[in-house]
Amino acid sequence: MVWPFKKVKPRIRDSWLAQNSISTRWSDAFNKSKRELTGDIKQQSDILLTHEARLKELEVSKNQIDMEMTMLKEESNEEGISEQLKRDHLAKLKLLEGKFTQDLDNSLSTMKSIREASNTRWLLENIKNKHFTDPERLSDPPVFEPKSWSQIFAELPETDDLDDDYLHEMYDHFGIAYTKKANEDGEQKTNDIDDLV
Repeated sequence: MVWPFKKVKPRIRDSWLAQNSISTRWSDAFNKSKRELTGDIKQQSDILLTHEARLKELEVSKNQIDMEMTMLKEESNEEGISEQLKRDHLAKLKLLEGKFTQDLDNSLSTMKSIREASNTRWLLENIKNKHFTDPERLSDPPVFEPKSWSQIFAELPETDDLDDDYLHEMYDHFGIAYTKKANEDGEQKTNDIDDLV
């Protein structure tokens, strides 16, 4: 008898999602159908495009504010400028600085949203394409003992210990010229032949 219900896969760990800048609302993504995943991927792509357009607008705004502030500073330092005009420039500079700070905060927030949408889309695409099949393995990958370069090189065989076939293969691989030694067995056989025969 076939079990009538679809097997429910475990949820992705919240800690893994948070570490990868993905909302915990996607913890059940492995239980979504291919159709649902396709719709979610499109949604994340649309969100990404919206945020990228917003980020460009903010960059343009910041550049304009920066140019205005530079001009006001230069005008304020000109000789013969009245004290009243200096104060007017100062008031404008304060307003512009506040707007620049606001745009900067919005840029950082938008960049965070771009990262979330991009990482979410990456996760959903890999689940849909079956590159990721196990939420537990994804959330808790096997831990390998970290090794330093000195440990790795210490484990490599010494070049003196390599057999000739392997050594020649490596020479060929890296394009290093070498000369083959004459076959000692062949020389031995020729020396064993009796000259009188």
